[in-house]
Amino acid sequence: MLQPEIVKRLLILGGPLLALAILLALLLRPAARPAPVPSAPTVTCLGYTNDSSQRRFAILCIRNDTANRVACMAQAVEFQSEDGWHTNLLSRGPGQSWVNLNWRDFYEDFKPTESRVFWVPPPTTNGLWRLRFLCQEQAAGMQGLRDKASDLAENSKTLVGQGQFGSLTRFSGRRYEIAGPELHE
Repeated sequence: MLQPEIVKRLLILGGPLLALAILLALLLRPAARPAPVPSAPTVTCLGYTNDSSQRRFAILCIRNDTANRVACMAQAVEFQSEDGWHTNLLSRGPGQSWVNLNWRDFYEDFKPTESRVFWVPPPTTNGLWRLRFLCQEQAAGMQGLRDKASDLAENSKTLVGQGQFGSLTRFSGRRYEIAGPELHE
């Protein structure tokens, strides 16, 4: 058994040493990193060109700067006037797309860091215009796993019913809009 005098000395000497060790541990621990800012796909204009029939096109590129697969659906063409930006929604009925009729090489599905070039005929206006896209990412984590399981089940039903594996892919993650650069042509 320790003598009361020895216990007292250990507490007197050990207390400040323990406090110093805790202080050093707090001061030397890595700084907390700020939460990463969610990224989004970017749209850039690479220039203008004419096709073989002399039809004019803006050459644009979408790059997926997110860590997830993302669907970017063309939503609107916007025009600038003295009042501000005016939105003309692109109508997309079942089985049809305005994009498929007028744009060239446009795809809606982008893997992380993937980029694609596409051609868009400029509107018949002399003012500034831009494109607006609705983006929906694939979910991550448990929701992403549930979506993949649902996709597999649904695509397997197509295999049984139609003799070929389906291609359904769910995008139930973050949803947002992006606008392309302001263009003039």
